[in-house]
Amino acid sequence: MAKKPLQPLEKTVSQASALVEECEQHEQDSYNALSTIRPTWDDKMAMLTCKLEDEISDTTKSQVFDPVLSTMLLERTGRVMYQNPSGKAYAVSKDDVGKNILMNLNLKYYRQNANEQYSFLTKLRMLDFYSGVFGTYFGLVPWRVNPDNGYIGPELLLLDMWKIRPQPMKKNLDESDYFGVESDISLAWLQKQAKANPKVWMNIDKVSAQMKAKKDPGDASSADKNRSFVEKEWYPSVFGDAKYPSLKVHTEYRRDCWISWTPKQIDDENSRPHIIRIVRNPYPEGMLPIVAKHAFPLMNSMIGLGEFERGMTLQKAANSLWNLYLDGVKYSIFPPLHINPDEVVPESIKWGAGERWFMNNPNKDVQSMRMSPSGLQTFQSTYGYLMSAVQNLSGSTQVSQPSGTEPTLGKTPEAIKMRGMQSSARDEWDRFMMDESIKEIYKRWIALTTHNLEAPQAMRVFEGEIEDIQKAYPEENILEVFKSGKRGTLTVSKGYYQEKDKEGKKRPVKFDFELEPGSTMKKNIEDEVTQITAIINSLGTKVGPITMLEAIRAQGGDVKILELYKTWLQGIGKKDYDKVLIEPEAKAPGQEGVEQVPPGGQVPPRGDVPVENVPAQSGPVPTEVPKFKDEEIANVANEIFAGRPNGVPPTNQ
Repeated sequence: MAKKPLQPLEKTVSQASALVEECEQHEQDSYNALSTIRPTWDDKMAMLTCKLEDEISDTTKSQVFDPVLSTMLLERTGRVMYQNPSGKAYAVSKDDVGKNILMNLNLKYYRQNANEQYSFLTKLRMLDFYSGVFGTYFGLVPWRVNPDNGYIGPELLLLDMWKIRPQPMKKNLDESDYFGVESDISLAWLQKQAKANPKVWMNIDKVSAQMKAKKDPGDASSADKNRSFVEKEWYPSVFGDAKYPSLKVHTEYRRDCWISWTPKQIDDENSRPHIIRIVRNPYPEGMLPIVAKHAFPLMNSMIGLGEFERGMTLQKAANSLWNLYLDGVKYSIFPPLHINPDEVVPESIKWGAGERWFMNNPNKDVQSMRMSPSGLQTFQSTYGYLMSAVQNLSGSTQVSQPSGTEPTLGKTPEAIKMRGMQSSARDEWDRFMMDESIKEIYKRWIALTTHNLEAPQAMRVFEGEIEDIQKAYPEENILEVFKSGKRGTLTVSKGYYQEKDKEGKKRPVKFDFELEPGSTMKKNIEDEVTQITAIINSLGTKVGPITMLEAIRAQGGDVKILELYKTWLQGIGKKDYDKVLIEPEAKAPGQEGVEQVPPGGQVPPRGDVPVENVPAQSGPVPTEVPKFKDEEIANVANEIFAGRPNGVPPTNQ
């Protein structure tokens, strides 16, 4: 059974106050421990937001920024996190198909509704991208009860790097006893949570009444030392709002409990911060609600090594080179002048077409400064070498790059292929690290579901899912199917994730989650079309006297040719494929077991009934063999249906 939340009752007020004092010391220790690495985050965010920070660019007039590093990172994120992950949960204790089905439907429901901050896929992309910026990026996985939209379930929240408080001297999350987080939370949100979860949140009404009496605009302030680089640069002036105030809330997530307090809002009765939550950790086995995505994990640091850390000097060098070159171009067009003030009327010296200069000795009293063009002439090669180094950093290439910039590879097909392999290997590393983080997120989602699902959850399900649920739960009334049979509503309560142990006591079912490798990455459409075309062609290949398709069916198997062809049409970009391909109508509920008579009136044989003894059934008039515009597909179709009148396959298939 779930443990009751710890609440600071009257007899434990002094203990709760001492606990918060301990957490405040942890917060300060963690802040001091990050004092050397925090300034580097400003440099990285300046680079991300295209703000020049190198010394040379500051002295130039051009002020050009070449965002090559951030573009490289954005492109990789787009490849690695192209779509939502796919995988399955499996019950550990026993192979319970029903529980597996329900848990996987739960996970699908969470992916669709865990949209606080941003959509779930957007948050995964940001988790991947920002790990490349900072080396490591952190997320919080809490349980949410949203009274506005009715969502009850786990979330994924991205954490501001300037407001994380990891335990000092710990090298990773597994070793940590706690992890602190500072948040800016609206008072209205806290009031809704207190109303929906009165056993979890406390003193919210007291804080609200105190702020209202003082007309307190909240804790938003430009003087906040924990504001990020973007906040300080883009929004230097911050003011509170007495009508819609926000509070600064510190939370220490421990393995046994979570403690939240308001460091800026002080209780008038005891001159101490308000304690707004002390609750037992809802996770089993002391699991922390924090997940981390590393670019390159380091052995001796909680924060890993990112792409910006590795490529910062190259990025600054590229910016410096661009600005020096453009200033040099300006000097070559508008060179400095040597002027003899005794022989020239200074007011007459004006640069421009058709201007008249008054002087005694033309081409002598005023002369342009002679400057060496060698610096401008080396720009292309120097910039090429810099870009080559950046591409080596990312494991990618630019085909249009000058040949002299990378003598070891060049632009031959083999060189480009080698570069493609390097890029794939680099993407594969990032994909692996992202998969590890996604599995940790799902692991926490499953744990919270089996332990925190107090109220029934209603989820929409569709045709294929309805059939699976009806098979797994034939006698239970957990599914309401709409009239069409293609949609329904599934109601899941906590009881479905409970099982009895040897002593007869109920306990949550344990699940494993297996993520499909590479499920998030963008698929190569051309390769997929080529593969499907090869599969379709192979079905007509002769295997002795029969075709491959006939051989497969002879051994009891079959090929979903309709699905293959539909995927092929989608792959070649046929968006309105439904106008070309007519799919069979879905069976109505309760008709799944009714055998359908195929075109031609022949019932497929079963068991040991001889084909010749199967009586012909009345049926629709056979249709002609379909005509295909694609020559390869047409040839395959002709081979498959060769010798079959009107496209009707022989009954021995």
